[in-house]
Amino acid sequence: MDLGLNLTRANRASQLHFDTAIEFRNRRLLRSLKMSSTVIAQEGTETKSRSSLSLGITRFLKARRLYLGFAQLQQNEELDLDFRSLVGGVYGRYLIQNNKTILNLFGGFAVSQERFSGEPALESLEAVGGLAYSMFIFDDPETDIDLSVLVFPNLTTSGRVRTELQARIRCEIAKNLFLALSLYDSFDSKPPSEDSETNDRGVNTSLGWTF
Repeated sequence: MDLGLNLTRANRASQLHFDTAIEFRNRRLLRSLKMSSTVIAQEGTETKSRSSLSLGITRFLKARRLYLGFAQLQQNEELDLDFRSLVGGVYGRYLIQNNKTILNLFGGFAVSQERFSGEPALESLEAVGGLAYSMFIFDDPETDIDLSVLVFPNLTTSGRVRTELQARIRCEIAKNLFLALSLYDSFDSKPPSEDSETNDRGVNTSLGWTF
């Protein structure tokens, strides 16, 4: 669980960030629940927020292969996205899997329902492709590095592609207490409204507790 607050005096801006993840794993299954939220306020402008809630169930197969079923809810005012639900599944393979490094590639399909500000609701079929990389450093200070890149070519709207990039590094500064630096980038090549932004990116710093 991570919580961060950033204040900038020059432009009177503040940013509150919250991120949490719960995982339960046995030899065959990994169940995960993740939630993140960022609120940005600046004097003279409207407050902007970005939120995500996701649930995943991974089944591990032989030969470093896996199936992943997932459901996700998203909201991003910077991109005029009032609501997006996403349900899908992917098939993947671990290219690297040891006690220090994990790298897997995956691909599949998802069904999405979206509502943008001032626009009617949209339903789409999307392809899903991506990679996830993690590195663990157990020396003092203990450090975790995570990177994920997701690409969603839209199979309903020709020429529309979405991408999601997330990167995070966490360093232990005391027992079970971590300092985290995270980066996110969301891109939509063809949002329904011509006035909507196509890209949203940001950097967050936070303190985290692991238990």
